[in-house]
Amino acid sequence: MPVNLARSVMTQVMDHGKVVRGYLGVLPQDITPAMAKALQLKQTSGVLIGDVTPGTPAAQAGLVRGDVILDVDGQKLDSSNQLRMRISLTPPGTTVHMAVLHDNAEKTVAVKLAEMPGTLAKDGASSTEKGSEGATSALEGVSVDAAKGSSGVLVTDVDQSSAAAAAGLHEGDVILQVNRKDVGSVADFNRAMHNVSNGTTLLLVKRGENTFYLAVQGN
Repeated sequence: MPVNLARSVMTQVMDHGKVVRGYLGVLPQDITPAMAKALQLKQTSGVLIGDVTPGTPAAQAGLVRGDVILDVDGQKLDSSNQLRMRISLTPPGTTVHMAVLHDNAEKTVAVKLAEMPGTLAKDGASSTEKGSEGATSALEGVSVDAAKGSSGVLVTDVDQSSAAAAAGLHEGDVILQVNRKDVGSVADFNRAMHNVSNGTTLLLVKRGENTFYLAVQGN
């Protein structure tokens, strides 16, 4: 355990009788070169927000899915783990200032951290019922069907040798967006895929209760 972390844990136990961690309320993602290309970013540094939990400090501060956190209190971020560590080691009630890239424009956001809930909801299995076997879509190696009871399209099959599988797409995932455009039906999805021109496709995917981005290279 790093010295600073051990000292922080010891201090918190002495002051509060337990370890108290800061809480932001986002699902952070590392930015891969493929992701940077799909997002039209000039760098892979920073942390992509794949989802924001309603009612949390992040939501109250105006952070939204797709924003990129570049630094926290002037300390630059290179990975999602760095963000998790810095937030968790910051006492609840502290206001941190973040440089955030929103729609390719940088801004500063002040966020007052809360205390991390004692039990955070774990990733659940997808509650979307599996429908028919689906049909081959415009995304190579992937079959989709209408997602019952929700927007987007349900992934019914993924060829494990495909670029989509390599990017992390799973059977049972629900694709909500293609290159930041909502898809409400299989027809919408196929039209969006046919409009992909740069060879890298940014998908917004829902798995269980979480959403996150995947960048699929080639098509």
